[in-house]
Amino acid sequence: MTYLRWDTGEIMATRDRIADDAQTLPCHISTAMTDLERIGAIIRQRRGKRTVYFMNGNVAWAGSERTRQAAVKGAPVLRLVSKNKAVE
Repeated sequence: MTYLRWDTGEIMATRDRIADDAQTLPCHISTAMTDLERIGAIIRQRRGKRTVYFMNGNVAWAGSERTRQAAVKGAPVLRLVSKNKAVE
């Protein structure tokens, strides 16, 4: 959340910066971001040659309710899955 742009949910840090802060390799950050996208926690967008990530507004938000509502349009709804059933 340190590098989150509060009005849009955009993650403003580079992969290398996050890796440096987490004391890990950039490839590990790429793997983690792919996993987070797969479960719907973040949203990936292409901007030319760049990949930009956004926090799913259904997961966490610290901005205004109006900007959160704009961010969640089209965002996947996360589902908690247990052994016996899925819960939205």
